[in-house]
Amino acid sequence: MMMGSLKSPNGGSDPNAGTPAQILGRKIRALRREAGLSLRELGAAVGVSLVQLQRYETGVSPLSTSRLLLISTVLGVRPGSLLGDIEMTAPDDQANRRRQEERELAVLFASLSEPGDRRAILSLARVSAARDELQRLSNPGHAQDSYLSLPEAK
Repeated sequence: MMMGSLKSPNGGSDPNAGTPAQILGRKIRALRREAGLSLRELGAAVGVSLVQLQRYETGVSPLSTSRLLLISTVLGVRPGSLLGDIEMTAPDDQANRRRQEERELAVLFASLSEPGDRRAILSLARVSAARDELQRLSNPGHAQDSYLSLPEAK
């Protein structure tokens, strides 16, 4: 959870750093403060708790379209002005599939009651991950991307 401004990699403040939800949240916070409204006042005006509004402002919770419209109306700005500088990119299909598979695996693993089944699946996952890591290390162009710190061959 980010409370202040985000820092860019070079250490300076960058108002456009962070996720789209964080950037939008900072814009809402700045406009709320400019309007002289407290978290409680704006929250009450749009029908959410102080804590929920704080989550919107920090980018922890995403805003629904209807909530964004309400907030922009109360703050006296057009919704487009809040979204104008936020670059949205469509998530990669392969990354989406991978996340879905990871969630499914976690759910299925949690449902296993037999300790032997759990150990077997963990063993398979460890062997597969080690094999993939060795393949990455054998490719010289990607060895530095490895999270294992193995000595390089001389």
